[in-house]
Amino acid sequence: MKMSHLVSRALLALALTAPFASAYAADDASGNLNFIAGQKWLDKGDWEPIEQQRSFGISVNYEPEGWWCGATFDVLNGYSSDTNATGRLTSDTWEFDVGPKKVFKIPNVPIRAYVGGGYAYISATVKNRISSSRSEGSGSGAWASTGLFVTLANKINLGIEARYSSAQVTVDGNNLDAGGTNVGAIVGFHFQ
Repeated sequence: MKMSHLVSRALLALALTAPFASAYAADDASGNLNFIAGQKWLDKGDWEPIEQQRSFGISVNYEPEGWWCGATFDVLNGYSSDTNATGRLTSDTWEFDVGPKKVFKIPNVPIRAYVGGGYAYISATVKNRISSSRSEGSGSGAWASTGLFVTLANKINLGIEARYSSAQVTVDGNNLDAGGTNVGAIVGFHFQ
């Protein structure tokens, strides 16, 4: 993927999370704005040879004081390319997730663990750059994630996340699962 595409997609994802930033301004809420970079594995039977994607995402969650759990909004992008006898193939997926998320805090320790899940909307595009063919589809499904991060100086988050999602899409006449397993590193900010 060209760097300009990566930057423009990251800026778009960040812009989509901007409306949630006001939740962090409240004195009675805590939240996190985390960037996730890693690897996504689509179903090999559906997507080979472009089933292993580089992934990048932004996750915004907030939890009002006194609530048992909070809410999250995540935007993730996965991209893969492969050049073979049939041309240069690329897969590109966008995932928009929303749902409840519980962040477990250990008193006097900067380590936080979380679980979340909910509704996923996933779009997928497959391109063959030599024949200039392009096919895309989108669908609804579900997602679940868990992770662990350390908050340094009560502001900077560093950690890991594992996520699974599933949504059926129709691409070039084929029904495919555009979700998959995603594992990544977390770098972000904690607000309280």
